[in-house]
Amino acid sequence: MSNEPLHVLLIEDSEDDARLVIRELKRGNFTPDWQRVQSEAILRTQLKTAAWDVVIADYRVPELEAPLALKIFQQSQLDIPFIVVSGAIGEKVAVEMMKAGAHDYLMKDDLTRLPEAVRRELREAKVRQQHRNAEILIRRQLAAMEAAIDGIAILQADHHLYMNHSYLKLFGYDQLDELTGQSWKCLYPSKMVDRFENEIFPKLESALSWQGEAIATRKDGTTFVLELSYTLAGGGELVAVCRDITERKQSEKKLKQLNADLMRSNQELEQFAYVASHDLQEPLRKIRNFAELLAQNYQGQMDERADRYISYVTEGATRMQALISDLLSFSCVGRAVLNLKSTSLEMIVQQMTSDLETVIRTRNAVISFENLPTVLADPTRMRQLLQNLISNAIKYCQADVPTVHIRATHDNHTWIISVQDNGIGIDPQYADRIFVIFQRLHHQKDYSGTGIGLAICKKIVELHGGQIWVDSQEGQGSTFSFTLPDSYTITSASQASS
Repeated sequence: MSNEPLHVLLIEDSEDDARLVIRELKRGNFTPDWQRVQSEAILRTQLKTAAWDVVIADYRVPELEAPLALKIFQQSQLDIPFIVVSGAIGEKVAVEMMKAGAHDYLMKDDLTRLPEAVRRELREAKVRQQHRNAEILIRRQLAAMEAAIDGIAILQADHHLYMNHSYLKLFGYDQLDELTGQSWKCLYPSKMVDRFENEIFPKLESALSWQGEAIATRKDGTTFVLELSYTLAGGGELVAVCRDITERKQSEKKLKQLNADLMRSNQELEQFAYVASHDLQEPLRKIRNFAELLAQNYQGQMDERADRYISYVTEGATRMQALISDLLSFSCVGRAVLNLKSTSLEMIVQQMTSDLETVIRTRNAVISFENLPTVLADPTRMRQLLQNLISNAIKYCQADVPTVHIRATHDNHTWIISVQDNGIGIDPQYADRIFVIFQRLHHQKDYSGTGIGLAICKKIVELHGGQIWVDSQEGQGSTFSFTLPDSYTITSASQASS
């Protein structure tokens, strides 16, 4: 057995007797580190300033007899062994010392059992400390449960063993004794009790925990929706944690209804926009045609004001026809069912570059792209989306050589497609406004268009489960980016083209 270190505070007036005690501890496989005291003042100081494993006190020390030393020791509130040794003392005194709180009593002429007595008392002191620590932990846990907002209860043999205040309040009770010892069944309707007994508890025995919703009954008979979790504890107890979610369930129901109403309203609006824009095409076409006939047949035959009025009618009809045509396109996007198929974004950009050859050559534009993936998407809508973004990049550019670069990056299971240009840029305060239907930042005479192109882009991206945004500074170009969920990805191109 290896020697155990032992810090000994020895109350002894005899140097020889002190060495006898220490020698016996060494024989018992201790390695004692000891300090001898023989006055009240020094004892108090040593108990406060040093850490001791055991106090061994001679009964008769002129200035510090064992009863006084024990009293001082107890005032220190240390829980370590206090063992009394004596040369000759009666049994009555020994019993009194034990009753007063000493842990053991030994005679100096027989110290052979001192090491074992020290070991025994050290073990018991350790057990007492463990018990105190457990009690502290239990008190803290109880305090935490009492402070919890959720209702917490411990059930044993189907009856309430413990409940916190929130649990009582949740079910409408005021006093612990109203539920202590009562069955949990009194808190639930009979159908719910049957479900617990026949469905939930059998699963709980194997899974050891369960979480779900239940219909509960308050003391006054009213019912409410409960979010509840059960956990089986080691001693067979069942720990229940619960909260009232009635308001949340009602809110979810209202939100679901509002979403359904909103979806129906959007469908009705899209239907109205489609019908209205479609039906308005013919009368507007007639207005425009007759305005053009007036201009052809009577231009210059009336005064300047009449010519100007005819011009206003023609331009207004043309503008209105473009707006209605774009509105029809916007409503068609919202009504369309996506035709998802393997779609190469690289091939779409290549085709569009060919289609826009005239515009590109006229403006000396440079279109480049890299790492464009093949995804599961509607090719017609992807073409419409990218054509709008590229056309806008060229149109809203005052540089001698408009440059447009399309690239793709992959991040967190999502493709991010970006269209970067060197155009006039956008003030960040308008970054959200430009995606709203018919919203324009420039006068018609400066840049043509109806202000619906980016709204269509937004609609197409959202239909594919993504998001679209712009990063820009006025005068420093723009980067329009949109995402496609990774679930749509089929393959990814690795080569760059231009």
